[in-house]
Amino acid sequence: MSIGVAIKHNAASRSIFEAWLRFRCRDTRSFVFVANPGRSGSKTLADLFLGIHGLAVFHEPTPKLTFEPEWGPNQESELRSLFLRKKIFYILQAAAGNSHYIETNHLFIKSFAESAIEYFGDRIKIIHLRRDPVFVALSYYRLGIIAGYGDVAFRYMLDPNRSNNIISSRILTEPGSSLAHDFYRNLWYWYELEARIERMRLRYPTAGWIDLHTDDLNNPIAVRTLCDQLGINEGARQICDRAGLRSNTRISEKESHGAKYAQLDVVEAQEMHNRFRAELLRRGHPVPVFD
Repeated sequence: MSIGVAIKHNAASRSIFEAWLRFRCRDTRSFVFVANPGRSGSKTLADLFLGIHGLAVFHEPTPKLTFEPEWGPNQESELRSLFLRKKIFYILQAAAGNSHYIETNHLFIKSFAESAIEYFGDRIKIIHLRRDPVFVALSYYRLGIIAGYGDVAFRYMLDPNRSNNIISSRILTEPGSSLAHDFYRNLWYWYELEARIERMRLRYPTAGWIDLHTDDLNNPIAVRTLCDQLGINEGARQICDRAGLRSNTRISEKESHGAKYAQLDVVEAQEMHNRFRAELLRRGHPVPVFD
């Protein structure tokens, strides 16, 4: 039975199909996801493992579980329902017969992390992939993607206007704010996402968390350590040999946005980051440390 057919049947049929898929995944040791803000090397991470025997590897697979405008204030409940009614079938079918399921998807921490952690229990592992906030924010900025503006940002980033944010967006929007530049919105996004990851780690401390910096993807020793942490033995040498290969740089897209987004250089972006961080501290907001 195909996934498409199975998930369209009634609840009883879906339950039977799910039980069958879970049985087929009885030897799958780990379901691996990545907690990251995007623009931090998740595609490169997936490519390290791609094609290795026993690993089912996917970068931002369907269904992605994006935020949808028509859901209004019910985003979280809709996403949880979609995970249980639809996405879990795709994950289980892909994982069946493999030792590891690996999904690099920056929507994980935003839209279905809690559901996945509770569903997979002690078989879940979460790679906390971190990149310097300046370079994450600048990468989005040079693509013309600004948190809170436009359809792409709404679906894939976090909305500064949501009432359940940990870091209030008033820091960006209040009258006379010195942080009105669009780049600050992308800095807010990084800090808000990291604050959510920290909250998730505190709530689920036994969820198999693994810390990884984007620069580690260039280091064969760090990649070997990652393989050991994930329990990947077969193919580990081939995986390590791929360290340093880069994916999804989107250079042509950044160039296509022209002068408006190219004007902000790294030095100025760093200075803006320092101002933003100082303002967060002044207001008593949580300020994750990047080291």
